[in-house]
Amino acid sequence: MNRLKEIRNNAVHNGHKMRQADLAELLGVTKLTVSNWENDKHEIKADKANEIAKLFNVSVSYLLGYSDKKEPYYNDEILLDNGSGGVSSLSFKRHNDLQKEYDKQIRKDFINFLRSYDFVISDNEIKVLLEQISSLNISTVAHIDRERVLQQANPKKYLIENGYKELGDLFQSNKGIDDFYKEKGYDPESTL
Repeated sequence: MNRLKEIRNNAVHNGHKMRQADLAELLGVTKLTVSNWENDKHEIKADKANEIAKLFNVSVSYLLGYSDKKEPYYNDEILLDNGSGGVSSLSFKRHNDLQKEYDKQIRKDFINFLRSYDFVISDNEIKVLLEQISSLNISTVAHIDRERVLQQANPKKYLIENGYKELGDLFQSNKGIDDFYKEKGYDPESTL
């Protein structure tokens, strides 16, 4: 069963909930055609499915009810059914987009950590600290090395005396990009 009705009902057109007539006009079809699609009386043809998916910024597979992944796939991504949920390839662009989003999340969490201790450093110092920590993959560094690295990165007294445990907990709670991918619906173990 497709998700057209659900998607349309969540969309806004000209300041109100999108009606079948609105969607029909946008697609150049009749209201009856849209109704038949929504009630699974007729299948949505491939060209119209692509057009609808683009209009609502969802994947065709999500629109047609084959997948729970709402985001559209990139052209160089593929989904293979292996009998246990499928295996997907992660396009270079999607990987870069997820990496940027992950970096923003780490930065936001780090800034919140600093704020929680009323610790003020410049944006440039934050950037340098995050780059150094990221380049060392701190989640795999032994605790003693983590402290040494952080002392070299910013030997400010407050951070040295109070922040290591909390900073380590912060990075441990993020647990790396693999968990971030899982949170976004991409299982690293089934991604090519």
